[in-house]
Amino acid sequence: MFPETIRNTLGTINSTLLNTSKLAYDKGRSAAWWITSSMCVLVFPILIQKELLQIAEQISHEQRSILLGPQAATSALSGSAF
Repeated sequence: MFPETIRNTLGTINSTLLNTSKLAYDKGRSAAWWITSSMCVLVFPILIQKELLQIAEQISHEQRSILLGPQAATSALSGSAF
């Protein structure tokens, strides 16, 4: 139906496009894996440490309010202790 040169050219373009798409997909998938795993390794310890510091601060405020009463804990936060 079509000349052989057009069929060969379109076949070459088709196979090149298919191979390029496969390569881009594989490289993109690999890059996404590396980025995701690197961010997990770098960010999770920071988030855990931040959470631990917040818990320690909360425990400190609770201990202060138990020992000195609720007025001491709130006045220490506002800066007017006396």
